[in-house]
Amino acid sequence: MWPITSPASRVQRGLAPFIAVQLVAFGLVSFADTVDWSLFSAALVLTLLAPGPALLANWKRLAGGAHLLSALLLLVGAALLRHASGQPSSGVGVLSLLPVFWVALHASRVHLAVVLAAVGLFFVVPVLTLGGGAHPAVGLGVAGLFIATGAIVAVTVQRLVAEGRRQLQLAQAREVQMAVLAREREEMFARLQTLAVTDALTGVGNRRAWDEWLAEALSSSRRDGQSLVVAMLDLDHFKAFNDRCGHQRGDDLLADAAANWRAVLRPSDRLARYGGEEFAVLLPHCTLEPAAAVVERLRKMTPDGQTCSVGLAQWDGAETADDLVQRADAALYRAKAEGRDRAHIAPARLTPAHVAPARADLAPAQIAAAC
Repeated sequence: MWPITSPASRVQRGLAPFIAVQLVAFGLVSFADTVDWSLFSAALVLTLLAPGPALLANWKRLAGGAHLLSALLLLVGAALLRHASGQPSSGVGVLSLLPVFWVALHASRVHLAVVLAAVGLFFVVPVLTLGGGAHPAVGLGVAGLFIATGAIVAVTVQRLVAEGRRQLQLAQAREVQMAVLAREREEMFARLQTLAVTDALTGVGNRRAWDEWLAEALSSSRRDGQSLVVAMLDLDHFKAFNDRCGHQRGDDLLADAAANWRAVLRPSDRLARYGGEEFAVLLPHCTLEPAAAVVERLRKMTPDGQTCSVGLAQWDGAETADDLVQRADAALYRAKAEGRDRAHIAPARLTPAHVAPARADLAPAQIAAAC
């Protein structure tokens, strides 16, 4: 990863080539036959001071003005160096374009107009004040050419810089938008996952969630050898309640019962709507005696004066998830057949072969009444 640099260091790197080119000009002028060393020294001092304002641009929040001041220091340094050489045609005049390019990169059109005007003074002032053979009137034409050339190049540079910044802003905006979309997609996916395993009416787990919970609990119990109890709950006479009070009130009863029961259970317990008015409870790390106590609390929390019947089965360590639920369900039918509003514990190690006879011994009228 590239190191993170400060704004000042970026300005230093950007301004370094401009300063380096001007210092090369100092080296060339120093070999001239006649050099005004006082002007030469003054020009060198101004050139070395030029980076100062630009380095403070971000701190003072006056970036354009600070960069313009750096450019003007470079330009004045170039003017003094040009005069120190005693040879206006020595080529030092091309240095006047460096400040123009710097302002074009870092400042506004107003600042660019100021530095272009200063470039004009760079050529015009010596002609008007000194004149003679050292500064002929043709310098005015040279000034016009430099200003025109600098303006064309600088405006083009500013357009390219503005377009680059616009593209950068668009790219950054797209990145932000993509990040927002990615976060929204993750949140939506999480909501869909939750909805996929949640019963819409009661807010507890649905049949799919129950199958996943039970499979995970059985796998965990196989590993750690802990006991596991499954309870099947069914609201008594729910159809009659629905017919008497209406389907909306029946839905309210289901939702209220689920909320009341969930409040009684431990955080590790699981409650799911198994189907219709039947619910399933998963009690991990629990044996039949404490499970029966939990079931009694659940039955007491059934709302609206209604009752429920419960069947419990403890996993025997070998049976499948379907066999375990079938045993609990058979115990639930037994509780209903015995008069409802009670809990019945499934016999230990009841195999699927014994489940059918357990139900078959109920009279058809009893089975119909239990539903």
